[in-house]
Order: sequence, then structure tokens, then C-alpha cells
Amino acid sequence: MSTENNEKQAAVAAPKKIRRGVSNATRATSRKKFDEKTDANPSNGLFVGFIESLEVRKGIAKDDSSLAWFAGVEVPSLHITFSNGTDPSTAKYYTKSFFVVPSNVDTIPGGKAAWQVDNIFRWLKHIYDVFVLKGKREMTEEEELMLGLDFEDFDDNGDYVSVDPAVVAASYDKVFTNFVALMNNNGNPYYGPTKKCWIKLLRFTKNKGEWSPVVGSKPSDSNYGDLGLPTFIGEGCLELYDNSKAPTIKVDPIKESIRFQQVAAKQPNLGAPAAPGAAQMGGIPSMPMGTAPGGFGTEVAFNPAAPQNVGASDLPF
Repeated sequence: MSTENNEKQAAVAAPKKIRRGVSNATRATSRKKFDEKTDANPSNGLFVGFIESLEVRKGIAKDDSSLAWFAGVEVPSLHITFSNGTDPSTAKYYTKSFFVVPSNVDTIPGGKAAWQVDNIFRWLKHIYDVFVLKGKREMTEEEELMLGLDFEDFDDNGDYVSVDPAVVAASYDKVFTNFVALMNNNGNPYYGPTKKCWIKLLRFTKNKGEWSPVVGSKPSDSNYGDLGLPTFIGEGCLELYDNSKAPTIKVDPIKESIRFQQVAAKQPNLGAPAAPGAAQMGGIPSMPMGTAPGGFGTEVAFNPAAPQNVGASDLPF
């Protein structure tokens, strides 16, 4: 191979060095959020937008964050950003994020927290169904292998088997990276401004008769009550837009709201005996395992499947 060809290959392979300063990538103002007053369809309460970007981010998990089980390990997270316009000065944005889930007796199949793992794959399948499969075909065996975890943390009897955190993180990294690659379709992405979709963004959902925010966990959180995709897909949250017919996905006004709802404050049970590990004053239990002091900037229970409006500085690593 000639010296000239070697130099050309080196020039192509060499990454562009990023310097601190003002550039086209500099964002001076915060991105605007979707707002039901201006962006929701008045006839059905849904929003119209498109997937603007898919991104896998990595960082070292902190031992005082929601990802403490992975402390010291490089962990991935998948961020899918929706928008309703191409002009950053007027467009609205929302990011749905997925994080790695610790491997333990509760998160294996049949465990009480198995939904945290399962819900990630339900969401990825829902997105893949809407934008790629479109009801025209099933996934190939190759696609299933690309989007499947490589480790098994349970045996033939369904009992938990310990797995190294680095192995778990690497497996999620494979799934997230492959999902982005499949959606990008060799440079001809299945998403973008020309692939508009209906989006069921909600502020609050009702569970056991009480409203709870889709985003944020308490009023002091900066993103409390923001519009977001609900934790559970239900009968569908995304659908390709077709202006010739009404969408099949719906907002259920009985248990779903695009508007802010008042949440009744929970009163502490002062007369109840303290449970093991609970705080002894005021009857308020101590923060449970899996909460994230400093993980997202506020003390919130980490929910790998819940949508988060997060930025790079908000990640738990």
C-alpha cells in the first residue's frame, strides 16, 4: 500500500479533537420542553414529533449513586431524544433514558424487581415495532441475538447466580449500542424529521386512586411533573403519524393526565412500630437501598425504566 493511501486512511481514522470554546455545538440556552398548552393535539391529547437522536453515553459508576452496585465500572446509558421541530430556537424536546440494572435475586426472572429489566426491553421492542418492523415482519434471529443480554444470572432452577458487574455492564452496552446501530440502518435511519409519530407524553398517572408524577419523584425536584413517556407502555405510547386517519393510541383521562395534578401529601404514621433499619424519629423510614443521593442531583429512588429528562451532568456516574 502506498504512503499516500496510508496517510489518507490515517486522516479518516483520526478523531476530531474537541476543544473548549464557542462552536456550532455550543448550546447557549436550555432546550424548550413540550407543553400541553401549545403542543398537544386538542382532539386527542397526544403530541406529534419525531426521534431526533439516539445516543449511548458511558461513565464510571459512583459508589454513592443509584448505580452503586456497579461502582468503579464503566456503565452505559441509552438516551432517545424526541423533538417536534428542526429549529433549535423554537423546537421542543424530551429525552427518554434507559440505565443498566444491577443483577441480584430481585431482578432475575420471577423476582419482585424483574420488571426493571423486562421494561427496558419492552420499550426497545415497542420503538422497534413502530419504526422498523411496522407489523410487516418479525425480528430475525440475528436481531434477537444483537438485542439480547449475554449473561445469565440464574440457573435451571431459577435461582440467582452471581455475575460480575463489569460483565453485566458490558452486556447492556452491547444491547444499547446494537439498538442504535439497527435504528441507524447503515446511514439510512428509520427515524428523523420525516418519520413523524404520535407521542403519548403525560405529566401524571393514577395508581390505586392517587396521582403520581411521570417525571420526578417529589415537588422539590427540578423536573417534577414534566411531560414524559410513562414507565409502562400499556396499549402503546408511540405510533407513526398518518394525517389521513386518527391514531389508535389514546390518553385515558381516568388514569392519565397531560396536565399538572395536585398530589395529596402523605402523612407519617407516628404510631407504627419502627421497622428494622427505619429511622427512629417522626416515623419516617430511612432512604431505601437504590436511592440516589446526588445521583440525579436530588434524592430520588432510582428507576431504570422510568423516563428522565437528563443531561450529561445529571447521570449517576
